[in-house]
Amino acid sequence: MVVAGNSEPEPAPKTVEKAITDWLESEAKRGIRESTLKSFRKFLNGNPKRKDDPDYSQTLLAFAQENRIVYMRDLTPELCNDATGKWKLNGRAHEVQHERFKQFFKALFDLGVIPTNPAKDLKRPNVTKEPVVAFDRSQRTNLLLAVKDDPRLLAANRVFSCTGIAPVDLVHLGPHKLKDRGDRCYLAYRRVKTGKKVFIKLPKPVAVLLRELPTYPCGLWFWNKESEKAKHETATGNLRRKMRAYFLAAKVWLKDEDGQVVYGKDGEPELGFLYQWRHTFVHRHLMKGTPIDRIARLIGDKPETVMENYSHFIEERQAGLDENQDATFDEAEFE
Repeated sequence: MVVAGNSEPEPAPKTVEKAITDWLESEAKRGIRESTLKSFRKFLNGNPKRKDDPDYSQTLLAFAQENRIVYMRDLTPELCNDATGKWKLNGRAHEVQHERFKQFFKALFDLGVIPTNPAKDLKRPNVTKEPVVAFDRSQRTNLLLAVKDDPRLLAANRVFSCTGIAPVDLVHLGPHKLKDRGDRCYLAYRRVKTGKKVFIKLPKPVAVLLRELPTYPCGLWFWNKESEKAKHETATGNLRRKMRAYFLAAKVWLKDEDGQVVYGKDGEPELGFLYQWRHTFVHRHLMKGTPIDRIARLIGDKPETVMENYSHFIEERQAGLDENQDATFDEAEFE
């Protein structure tokens, strides 16, 4: 078909499957991180090897097939709302996927793949984000005691404790990440998620622990990376799975803001998880009065991220907050 006044034929409309595939390929060629592409695939077309599971959220491709929608241009605002309404997500995961859904449609509109952007006015999900609570002293002690006979896990948890490093960054560590300055030792790395550089001092016992830890043939301490195609997601997943037995042995349960154990749908207490070390690190700095912007630099994040995700209400801070509040009172005004 040729549009009047235009010698160029109108491009054929892209199918939903073709539009998704082409866009993912173009993003990969642009150098977008695999972890980001993976998060897009989750709701666009899924992992090709993913088995059917009723607990998984429906992909956009599956939604289109179910509703007999062939072309990308035929997706309407109402259909986009229906598609996202079928997601089985909670908290931050729901927010992130919602944002990526809108990014995808905006990109296709900007590229001219679709004539209008049906996700432009899609409303943000109304989600309740449960705060991640830091480990208390007994949990920290019990967990470190549980891993004391495994040098690699002991070193990993010690590093988590004193640096707040994320698991995805821990698996990239090796001797090349240690930097000496006089009698001080620093851990220097670039965060996978944000790309920000981190340079943080290590306690001497932890530095010694790392120096004495043998590396895998690839030169890393916590990831036996056997090929360049190996994915860090696999390494962090293996680490989390291995640690579950130690969380169970140490009886380190997930707790809520009131210090009460959180129970799952099966009535069993929910296990703690490695990312709580990051929250614990921030928690301890807040208790010592470290400014938010400095905490952000120590963990390779933005100050606003620290405020939103890590600096929620902490019971032990209340005494200090009370003192700050008392200092603003003018007793004469109350007489």
